[in-house]
Amino acid sequence: MKSKNYPFFFILFIFPFVLFGKGYRIEFQLPEKTASVIFLAHYFGDKVLVIDSLQLDKKNHGVFKGDTLLDQGIYMLATQKHRFFDFLVENDQSIFIEANSSTEIENLKILKSKEAQRFLCFQQEMSRLKKMQQEMKNRLELNSTNPDSISVFKGQLVELDREVNLFWKKEIEKNQHNFYGKFIRAMMAPEMPPSKIPDTHPMHDSLQWVYEYNWRKDHFFDHIDFGDDRLLRTPVFHRKMMLYFNKFLLQIPDSINRQVDKVLARARSNGNMFRYMANFLLKSFKESKIMGMDASFVHLAENYYLTREIQIDSLMYEKLYREVQLLKPTLIGTIARDLLMEDPEGIHYRLHQMNADYSVVLFWEPDCGHCRVQVPQLYKEVFLPLREKGVKVFAVYTQDDKEKWIDFIQKNNLYEWINVYDPENLSHFRSFYKIETTPVIYILDHKKRIVAKNIDIPTVQKWLENHLR
Repeated sequence: MKSKNYPFFFILFIFPFVLFGKGYRIEFQLPEKTASVIFLAHYFGDKVLVIDSLQLDKKNHGVFKGDTLLDQGIYMLATQKHRFFDFLVENDQSIFIEANSSTEIENLKILKSKEAQRFLCFQQEMSRLKKMQQEMKNRLELNSTNPDSISVFKGQLVELDREVNLFWKKEIEKNQHNFYGKFIRAMMAPEMPPSKIPDTHPMHDSLQWVYEYNWRKDHFFDHIDFGDDRLLRTPVFHRKMMLYFNKFLLQIPDSINRQVDKVLARARSNGNMFRYMANFLLKSFKESKIMGMDASFVHLAENYYLTREIQIDSLMYEKLYREVQLLKPTLIGTIARDLLMEDPEGIHYRLHQMNADYSVVLFWEPDCGHCRVQVPQLYKEVFLPLREKGVKVFAVYTQDDKEKWIDFIQKNNLYEWINVYDPENLSHFRSFYKIETTPVIYILDHKKRIVAKNIDIPTVQKWLENHLR
């Protein structure tokens, strides 16, 4: 049986509740030769926010304190260059941390706060078990040619996996009503039940993959309490969001959008969680380099922000509205807007009247450095080899200097393209095709649906070759 990797964080927790008039006091003793300036910081999503700093005394002793309670979450002591350790702040915010010999988790001591002590014990036990796992793996590697040793060490690893799971589950069960329990539960992946697909089934592997994917898709967040925004101040929640939406899910907009709606619906009861998740997803989809994911950006913007379910200021609202209006006509699967433009001889052509299995719509200009290189490349390396297979090019000159345009066409022999322009901008092509820089390339199928966009010449070539087989 393959050994499992369990999440492990050098984290030590302390948490605040509403204690009338009581603030926080985090006292600590650090080893010798520690940097003199120490920072108190906490996680928020993928960021670490510094909230205070102090100068250690001559005995490497320091105290952070305040009249109001800290927001509960994971905090850390750190220098500008080094993070010592993390700790959780919960109800009891009077904590003493002792690290006389080193800041390794095994050498830490926590006094006063039972919550922090409890979590430290969890960390130390997980550290012990993790070291045992690594020792067994090392022995397994050293004895890789000895079948008897391999059997023994694999059996020990299986037993240790069972011990780790059992310990973790017991801690969760004992602490299911406090934040320590919620946090360690959030770190643990839900257990997938075995499938009922017979091993002898001829499509066993494919069906097993589908089963595992669908189960994990539906149960990935089973251990997350979306009503508890303290999870935002840990490194766990953001990592799970990143893993689920950017790595685990198939990057298909329709599928992604369904999961966005399901997950956000679970967080509606907590405004902080809901807003954080929506903002994370909006930013993630906007920055995605995967073609077509702008459809998920539009879905999120239209259904949550432009409906004003998530409040944003008027300036941000107008900016988001304009961006959505520019993106919607260019989404993958959308029928491309028709364009009526004229060629150098004044003859008018319509994009939708061009009969082709695949149409490449190119927006370019001679003064663009990239265009001067890529336009001739598109003609020679893509169009000429594929023109007999049903590929045509609708090449749109985006400016109005007719002489310069014709000169470039002649010098590069671009005569077999449909070369057109719109000097009066009667077609409003910039709005319908989101032309902000050049060159911009779209590929349309025979029904003039957008099937690819914003790709470079090698990708255009590869895409067309794959679809023209």
